[in-house]
Amino acid sequence: MIDWSKPSVEHFRHIRSLPMTHLPSGLDYNIKRDGNTLYIAFQETGGIKEWNDNLNYFPEVFDVYTKVKAHRGIAKQYLSIRELILTYLYSGSIKQVYVAGYSLGGALTITAVQDIGYHIDRDKLNVHVAGIAYSPPRMFCPNTIVKKAVKNRLLLVKTHWDPVVHSPCKIMILNWTLQLKPLRCIFVKPTQWISFWADYGKAKWIGRVWRVLPLQHWPDQIERALKEYEIKK
Repeated sequence: MIDWSKPSVEHFRHIRSLPMTHLPSGLDYNIKRDGNTLYIAFQETGGIKEWNDNLNYFPEVFDVYTKVKAHRGIAKQYLSIRELILTYLYSGSIKQVYVAGYSLGGALTITAVQDIGYHIDRDKLNVHVAGIAYSPPRMFCPNTIVKKAVKNRLLLVKTHWDPVVHSPCKIMILNWTLQLKPLRCIFVKPTQWISFWADYGKAKWIGRVWRVLPLQHWPDQIERALKEYEIKK
C-alpha cells in the first residue's frame, strides 16, 4: 500500500501512473474510495488546453462566499470537479481525504485542500484532509481564509531552481498571458495591471542548491531530489 502521508519517489511515481479521467475542462483526475478514505490525484499538464490554462494566471474570485482570488485558468479546471469532491465530503462516510498532484496537478491539489479544509472548518466536519503538491505554481492571492484552511494540511514539495514554483511571481506587473492556440497575447484592463500572489502550506525544499541544470522541474529531476531527501532522512 502506497503511503500518501509523506512525499517519496514511490508516491510520486504512483500518482503519475494512475489511470486518469479526462474532463472537457482539461482536468485529468483519479478518485478512489477505500472504506472511509478518499484518494484524489491530479495529473500534470498534458496538452495545449492545459498550457493555455497554466498561462491564464489573471486573478479571479474563486468562491462566491469567501471572495478568495485564485489563478483563473487552473481554478476553472478545478470547478469542473468540485461538485463531485464535495459530494464525497458531505456523504457522511468519508473520514480521511488524501490529495496529491504534480505541477498543474500540484496547483489543483492546493485548490482542493483549501476548498475541502474550508468546508471542514466551516461545517465542523469530522474529516481529516492532507495534500502533497509536487512542484506546483502559486495558486492563490494573499488571503487569511486560504492560510487557515490549509494550515497543517498541505505540503509543498519544491526543487531548488525550479521556475514553476516561483510563478506567478509574488508581484506581477503589467499582467498578460500568452495563448498558444490560437497564438496571441492577451492583456488585462489597466485596473488589474498589478496582482499579488502567495505560497500556502508548509514548504519542503529538496535537491541541491547548486544544481541548476537540467531543468529542476522535470520528473526525473524531482525523483532524483526525492531520493536524496529520503537518504538524508
